Amino acid sequence: MAYTVWMQVRFPVGADPVPDMEAFIAHRDDLEIEGVDRYATPVIEYPDPEDDSGLVDPYTTIVPDGHGLEMLYRAPNADQGPAQLLAVIREIGRAFPTASIGDALRDFSEEDEELELEVTREELNLELQASRYPAQ
Repeated sequence: MAYTVWMQVRFPVGADPVPDMEAFIAHRDDLEIEGVDRYATPVIEYPDPEDDSGLVDPYTTIVPDGHGLEMLYRAPNADQGPAQLLAVIREIGRAFPTASIGDALRDFSEEDEELELEVTREELNLELQASRYPAQ
């Protein structure tokens, strides 16, 4: 059975590293882009009426929150999938210092049953951080 993981890699507001991440993935056989995300939060504002009538329509401002990619990781060797996944996460952490994992799920098996991921999102994020500061 194949070892496949769907994950969401997020980047904070600022420079858009998505094109660089797309280039990083393009040279790999084990990663595939599922989608590009642009995060934003709608903020509803209620302006003060100029004539004190209280009849002013609210307006919405969109505040950018960051960027991200949804991607699939397919382990070349299913038996070593979890270890290979952590190695890929470390590579991403070294190449993209502001990256974080928003979510990660094991892909469904052929029997349509959900498989549990061996590591948590928090552990994946710790792996990202550790790769940026290797032990001296």
